[in-house]
Amino acid sequence: MTIKRVIDAIPAVARNIVPLNGIFALNWQPGSAIAVYWVESVLMAAVAVGFCVRLKRQISNEAMTEARAAGALDEAAHIADEQRAARTAGVNPAQVSLFFGVSLAVFGVFIAVILWMLASKGTIDRPFDWEEVTDGTTAIAVVIAVGLAIDLYLLPATSVAAVKERVNACLTRWGLLWTLGFVGTALIVFTGSPGWFLWLFAVLKTCVETLAGAERGFRRGRPA
Repeated sequence: MTIKRVIDAIPAVARNIVPLNGIFALNWQPGSAIAVYWVESVLMAAVAVGFCVRLKRQISNEAMTEARAAGALDEAAHIADEQRAARTAGVNPAQVSLFFGVSLAVFGVFIAVILWMLASKGTIDRPFDWEEVTDGTTAIAVVIAVGLAIDLYLLPATSVAAVKERVNACLTRWGLLWTLGFVGTALIVFTGSPGWFLWLFAVLKTCVETLAGAERGFRRGRPA
């Protein structure tokens, strides 16, 4: 395992440590855990959109024209290949930002209403703790900022494959978020215990992100 791959894995590990520490060491309530994960998903989607914008600029017609004018025909050909790949890769900045922006906003309203109803009925017997959420989101934001700095170091030039990988990771996180919203809250309702939600959250998040990270590391480690 190369040093770059080890460095690349640090932010992903840290993003798991923050909620696990909150749940098992700091005794977070379900609302805090899902709120922090929602913020994490929003921030990661924003970063993905940023990389989509960066890619669009790097493979623009203007970039191709400049490469041809400079006599860099190989670079111009590479840009043309990337343009073709981008058309079917689902990395259009406007489409990606619209999808995640709308769906995550809808989820935020949906889960806030559900948690409020559960708290009103006494199923969740602790009031929403803004301090837990503030501390958790601050830690997550720092981790994501560090991860972004690492990505910019490891990926000085963005490729369609790398950006598609990032968008797909956000889709995986998005799917997990909605699963937690439906299945997790159903567990709270049927069992009357928020503890089941927290265990589901911890297990699913750790397993999904660990498997995704392992797959990405394997893919990057294969010879071209």
